[in-house]
Amino acid sequence: GYLLIATYMYGYKDSEAVLERPEALGRRALALYPNLQLAHLVMGVVSFFRFHREPYLVELDQALQLNPNHGFHVASIAFQLCMAGEWERGLKLMEKAMRLNPHHPGAYHVVPFMNHYRLGEYDLALNEALRLNTSGFFWDPLIRAAALGQLGRQAAAKKAVDELLALVTDFGRRGRRLIRRVAYLDEHVDVLVEGLSKAVLELVG
Repeated sequence: GYLLIATYMYGYKDSEAVLERPEALGRRALALYPNLQLAHLVMGVVSFFRFHREPYLVELDQALQLNPNHGFHVASIAFQLCMAGEWERGLKLMEKAMRLNPHHPGAYHVVPFMNHYRLGEYDLALNEALRLNTSGFFWDPLIRAAALGQLGRQAAAKKAVDELLALVTDFGRRGRRLIRRVAYLDEHVDVLVEGLSKAVLELVG
């Protein structure tokens, strides 16, 4: 279920219908083992992508209570809390996830990036973006392009935009939808789109 969700998050699947199978698998897992942390996390993420705020917060709390020291799951929960605007709690959890695994995946840095970026701290945001170091994940060039655009570094921003379009060739058409799947709140989407616009990447819609 978690792997199927990733196909939607990363833009390989465009229809929300893809979430039906992970939801069914999550429910089946919970019927077999009600205290399975990953099953609660799957149910929470499904609700997250459907923008059903209360159900996903309930599931994330349950998942966290079951094992508050599973680094990857704590990071996933922290990410979703922050994107929903629960910044204080989410940032503390992400810091904990990084302590639990000092060699954590670069994707963890999307959270501190977004925090600095939304506050207008674009130099700090770019430092975090450079630590993502996940070339096959379109959010890597996306957040670099947005920060560089805000900083007025046009040549570097254009290079990041080219990397982004190489990964998602139709990003100009469906980029806003892809951003919203992760950034969640309109205010997060809007500031990222603003940065991309300054990097000379206009999104339709």
